[in-house]
Amino acid sequence: MQANGYRTVNRAGAHQSVGMYAEVTLAAGTALPHVRAFDRMRQIRNRSDYEQHPIASRLLAADLAHATVIVDTVEANLPPRPVMQ
Repeated sequence: MQANGYRTVNRAGAHQSVGMYAEVTLAAGTALPHVRAFDRMRQIRNRSDYEQHPIASRLLAADLAHATVIVDTVEANLPPRPVMQ
Protein backbone atom coordinates (compact mmCIF):
# COMPACT_ATOMS: atom_id res chain seq x y z
CA MET A 1 0.00 0.00 0.00
CA GLN A 2 2.79 2.39 0.90
CA ALA A 3 4.46 1.84 -2.48
CA ASN A 4 1.25 3.17 -4.05
CA GLY A 5 0.94 6.15 -1.72
CA TYR A 6 -1.50 4.69 0.84
CA ARG A 7 -1.00 4.46 4.58
CA THR A 8 -2.58 2.11 7.06
CA VAL A 9 -3.76 3.29 10.43
CA ASN A 10 -3.62 1.50 13.75
CA ARG A 11 -7.28 1.20 14.67
CA ALA A 12 -10.17 -1.23 14.52
CA GLY A 13 -10.78 -2.43 10.98
CA ALA A 14 -7.25 -1.72 9.74
CA HIS A 15 -6.52 -5.33 8.79
CA GLN A 16 -9.86 -5.59 7.02
CA SER A 17 -9.00 -2.48 5.02
CA VAL A 18 -5.69 -4.03 3.97
CA GLY A 19 -7.56 -7.12 2.77
CA MET A 20 -9.99 -5.02 0.76
CA TYR A 21 -7.12 -3.09 -0.80
CA ALA A 22 -5.38 -6.36 -1.68
CA GLU A 23 -8.50 -7.73 -3.36
CA VAL A 24 -8.73 -4.66 -5.55
CA THR A 25 -5.06 -4.36 -6.44
CA LEU A 26 -3.68 -7.93 -6.39
CA ALA A 27 -6.59 -10.20 -7.21
CA ALA A 28 -5.68 -10.86 -10.81
CA GLY A 29 -5.24 -14.27 -12.32
CA THR A 30 -4.02 -17.07 -10.11
CA ALA A 31 -3.65 -14.88 -6.99
CA LEU A 32 -7.41 -14.29 -6.65
CA PRO A 33 -8.32 -17.30 -4.45
CA HIS A 34 -5.30 -16.65 -2.23
CA VAL A 35 -6.12 -12.97 -1.76
CA ARG A 36 -9.75 -13.85 -1.03
CA ALA A 37 -8.54 -16.27 1.65
CA PHE A 38 -6.88 -13.36 3.47
CA ASP A 39 -10.08 -12.18 5.17
CA ARG A 40 -10.89 -15.67 6.43
CA MET A 41 -7.33 -16.04 7.73
CA ARG A 42 -7.60 -12.63 9.41
CA GLN A 43 -10.82 -13.63 11.17
CA ILE A 44 -9.35 -16.93 12.35
CA ARG A 45 -6.24 -15.18 13.66
CA ASN A 46 -8.43 -12.68 15.46
CA ARG A 47 -10.43 -15.43 17.17
CA SER A 48 -7.22 -17.20 18.09
CA ASP A 49 -5.71 -14.06 19.63
CA TYR A 50 -8.74 -12.67 21.41
CA GLU A 51 -10.99 -15.66 22.10
CA GLN A 52 -8.25 -18.25 22.66
CA HIS A 53 -9.42 -20.52 19.82
CA PRO A 54 -6.54 -22.75 18.73
CA ILE A 55 -5.72 -23.09 15.04
CA ALA A 56 -5.23 -26.62 13.73
CA SER A 57 -1.83 -27.36 12.19
CA ARG A 58 -3.54 -28.63 9.02
CA LEU A 59 -5.27 -25.28 8.55
CA LEU A 60 -2.00 -23.44 9.24
CA ALA A 61 -0.25 -25.46 6.55
CA ALA A 62 -2.98 -24.71 4.01
CA ASP A 63 -3.02 -21.03 4.89
CA LEU A 64 0.76 -20.81 4.65
CA ALA A 65 0.38 -21.62 0.96
CA HIS A 66 -2.13 -18.75 0.59
CA ALA A 67 0.15 -16.36 2.48
CA THR A 68 3.16 -17.33 0.39
CA VAL A 69 1.33 -16.58 -2.87
CA ILE A 70 0.11 -13.25 -1.47
CA VAL A 71 3.64 -12.21 -0.46
CA ASP A 72 5.07 -13.34 -3.81
CA THR A 73 2.36 -11.38 -5.66
CA VAL A 74 3.03 -8.24 -3.61
CA GLU A 75 6.76 -8.51 -4.26
CA ALA A 76 6.17 -8.99 -7.99
CA ASN A 77 4.00 -5.85 -8.10
CA LEU A 78 6.34 -3.54 -6.20
CA PRO A 79 8.07 -0.85 -8.19
CA PRO A 80 11.80 -1.43 -8.66
CA ARG A 81 13.94 -0.18 -5.82
CA PRO A 82 16.59 2.38 -6.61
CA VAL A 83 20.14 1.03 -6.57
CA MET A 84 22.13 2.47 -3.69
CA GLN A 85 25.74 3.31 -4.50
